[in-house]
Amino acid sequence: MSRVEELEKENFDLRQLLEIGKSLNSTLEYTRLIDSILHTCLAQMRVLQAGVFVRREAAQAELILNREYIGFELDHSIPYTIPPDDPLRQQLLERPDCYSPEELKAALPTNSPESGLSHMPYQLVVPLVARSDLQGIIVLGRRIDDSEFTADERRYVLDIGRLAAIAVYNAYLFDRATIDSLTRLKQRHVLEERMLELFKSHGDAGQENLSLLMLDVDHFKPVNDTYGHKFGDEVLRRLAEIVMQHTRPVDIAARYGGEEFVILLPSLDAVGASEVGERIRIAVEDDRFYYGDKELQVTVSIGAAEYKHPPHRFLYCRNSQRDIFFLAVGFRQQKNTHTA
Repeated sequence: MSRVEELEKENFDLRQLLEIGKSLNSTLEYTRLIDSILHTCLAQMRVLQAGVFVRREAAQAELILNREYIGFELDHSIPYTIPPDDPLRQQLLERPDCYSPEELKAALPTNSPESGLSHMPYQLVVPLVARSDLQGIIVLGRRIDDSEFTADERRYVLDIGRLAAIAVYNAYLFDRATIDSLTRLKQRHVLEERMLELFKSHGDAGQENLSLLMLDVDHFKPVNDTYGHKFGDEVLRRLAEIVMQHTRPVDIAARYGGEEFVILLPSLDAVGASEVGERIRIAVEDDRFYYGDKELQVTVSIGAAEYKHPPHRFLYCRNSQRDIFFLAVGFRQQKNTHTA
């Protein structure tokens, strides 16, 4: 390759990195960011498998394989985690470079414990280092043509990793400002901002469906009074996990206040929203909570509403416990599901 061709390639790579940086920093939404990182790696490095180890939340030190990994066939009985004291993390922080499995094994102490990374059929790891800290690790698997990574490709993907690290760090900061610390659901102001955005996009008749669920825990005050607020917090955490298990990445699940949750469901009508609500209601009813040797059952009431144009002034959904008022003008009552 002539010097002119080398310079042209360097110029092209720099332009590509500039566009990648813009793309990665265009969103602070964690799920979208991880998806963007993975698909950037798939396209730029021509690989069939990619995953990212990141913190589950900003305050957590442990790195966990994000569930949005692509292509890897993994044993789900294995915890794919990297603890904060793993020598691997110190190696990647002190010498932030790309490593093959053989290179990493040679670089680490001989008595290094196995981590979640050890159980993955990877070909290259790429550290995400920003703010003098390891923000995560990109794991790349088999390539489309089964070729080895060249030195130039390694330098290029390391640059992608630096850009991704900054984006992940910014997402952590955004996470702290937008996520409820107890339930890990969105905070109320995030829900309301997103609702206003969706209202604008649905301002014209004929736009795609938009629905909402409001969930309220039945008899929650006696739970707190009888078993204490610490146990009540555990109930709310578990309920939030169930909500997240039954919603899509595009949905917005938020803690609206106390024991009330709201789930915004783009692209679903009232029938679809009611089906989601019923699945959540049944899952909560089937779950069990334990306080010492006592087994407790918690139930919830859920109301479903669909946005219609033109909007209605106000509405509410009644159940046998009490009225559940919807928080936004512009939703119409469709169905209520409830268990005592």
